[in-house]
Amino acid sequence: MSPHLEQFAHQLKSWAQDIIDHGRTPFRRVDCLPSIVTEGGVTRPPLIFWINRQSMMAGGIVLLPKKNLAEELQRGRHCAEALGLSHFVTWEIEQVRLWRTSNGEISEEKCFPLPGTDHPDFFQHLLRDLIDALKIPAVTGAIPQDQRSHHYFHNLFNIAEELALPALTDAFRSQRAEELEGMAFDVDQRALEANRLFLLQLLTALRFSLLPDSLLPEDLGEVVITALARAPEPFNTSLAYRWEGAPLSLPNETAICYHHLLLRLQQLRWTTPPQRMQKSLRNLLDSWYPVRGNGPMENADMLLYPRTPATNPNLTAILSDSPLLLAGTAVTRELAGLPQPAYYYDSLLSLTPETLCRGSVSAWLLSSIPISRNERAQFGARLRTSWPHRNFKILTDQPRWKWQMIHLLGICQPHQRLQIECPVALVEIASDDPLWALLCEYFHLREIVKSRHSLSLSLSRSPLNTEPTRIKAVADQAEVSLVFTEPEHFRRQLISVLQLSEPQADRDRPVDRITHQASKNVRQQIIEQLQTHGIPNFPDQYLYFLDHPDMLHYDITLPLKVTSRLLGQFDMIDGNGQPLSGYGEELEQALLLCSQLGKTSFDLPGDRQQLVQILQHYRKDLDSLHQLLSDLSYRQMEKPQAARNLVRNVWKKLALPDPEWFKN
Repeated sequence: MSPHLEQFAHQLKSWAQDIIDHGRTPFRRVDCLPSIVTEGGVTRPPLIFWINRQSMMAGGIVLLPKKNLAEELQRGRHCAEALGLSHFVTWEIEQVRLWRTSNGEISEEKCFPLPGTDHPDFFQHLLRDLIDALKIPAVTGAIPQDQRSHHYFHNLFNIAEELALPALTDAFRSQRAEELEGMAFDVDQRALEANRLFLLQLLTALRFSLLPDSLLPEDLGEVVITALARAPEPFNTSLAYRWEGAPLSLPNETAICYHHLLLRLQQLRWTTPPQRMQKSLRNLLDSWYPVRGNGPMENADMLLYPRTPATNPNLTAILSDSPLLLAGTAVTRELAGLPQPAYYYDSLLSLTPETLCRGSVSAWLLSSIPISRNERAQFGARLRTSWPHRNFKILTDQPRWKWQMIHLLGICQPHQRLQIECPVALVEIASDDPLWALLCEYFHLREIVKSRHSLSLSLSRSPLNTEPTRIKAVADQAEVSLVFTEPEHFRRQLISVLQLSEPQADRDRPVDRITHQASKNVRQQIIEQLQTHGIPNFPDQYLYFLDHPDMLHYDITLPLKVTSRLLGQFDMIDGNGQPLSGYGEELEQALLLCSQLGKTSFDLPGDRQQLVQILQHYRKDLDSLHQLLSDLSYRQMEKPQAARNLVRNVWKKLALPDPEWFKN
């Protein structure tokens, strides 16, 4: 669509929404250029009028033909069928027409002539007349539910998925606030996949009639998971996996969205006929994953971390760290009538020589997220089983794909065929790295093919093999042969043949460094939310809870410093050098807190128990405030390190005691 037509569509949308808000129509909202799935592919009609968008109840479509009216009429028919309608509108240069579709035929029903004027008031009046003309077709022109296409249900799924995602993303980010280490995944991507996984679980449970006749939204998540245990193989296992660290239950907003979808699907009898149901599921999975996204590497006996659901009929096992991919593979293969492989939701590092498939293996080792400190010991222990006579030094800034590859190389059998897709960053690894030494000593690199940002390696465990390696910079390009006998020479030749630039440093470069800094606007917004919640004011607000306290008044010059301690007795001096003495750890803490908070004149209770009491309340309030700050920060920031920086900066800005004081 041209920029002028797009601008006109947005103007029509603005006028239409104003008419809907202040008039009497069956419509509740109007969308401009939304994406919908149709028989002709994904399209973006200029306007869609909604009676109830969440229920997929559209009332009208407006198209803006540029030249080819016949082509636009077919597009209108496809859009109408995908939205469950039998009518649509074309806003042309000389007229606006309402069209009716029936049995594949398109007929004109009403025409509004457009005179030569381009005055905005005229267009507004015409749009009002058009909306009035759509009132009756919006109610009577819906396609009967048993005739609605599989594209209609696919669009219904997409709307539910879209509406359910924001609350689930917030829940995943909040859950992440308790993590002290960087995690080996993108939390927003995981929330997206968890959202899709639950949609697939819900549809599967409904498909096999496993759900009770009535249930509450707050029980939906638990009921669906429990129901799947009664599903036929392999759905009772392949759809039951969940991510570690995921929220224990669905957020209320997400549960309500999917409960609404469930009721709507039951109302529309989605499961009959079965062919339509299966097509809608197949379309949904195809929209999530590109067709044949695994490429020729899929033709192996075992797949490790495949990118998309595999349709290789001879597949025996799949290992993945994505429950969604395992569930999607099971549904895809069942719909295609293919035999089901064994499904493993695990890490490649859990594999041993005994559990790795004896046949051909393909692995997609593409995770460039650095290994965290907590994971170093785990990686080291696993590598001692795959390479018992080697001692590897694992650094926290090294990408995990490298160590996954080293482990896989160690557990494969002699002469076993491997296909590995890894980042092009392989050539940036220094030639004295153990990965190159292992490849040189124990493996025959048969072929290396470059594809965008990755390399596809075909190799087998054949020690000291001197056969050349076939190198292709592009899959259909003429190959170049290199003999791999010395890592540094081979690596530099590989860089030249693959037409790559020489890396700046021969080392593992830290990957995916988090450079995003919290903006001042986000920080200020969070500070305002904390102030609304309430910043604890020590000691003043805690004195009101004491029963007849005996108060002592202090006037000091900042800062206070402790000069000596002996058997509970302490001595301090203030900024003017004036001495101050006292007894008890609780009094010392209270005085230092007041100094840190900038208090120069304040009262404290003389009773030690009352001092302990107000300090305990202050600790509790600070801990609650810090937890709220963490929750707000992790909801705002996509990267964990950026969220931690935001927490630290906001807490420093508030000039409150160090978290170590109240958390320990």
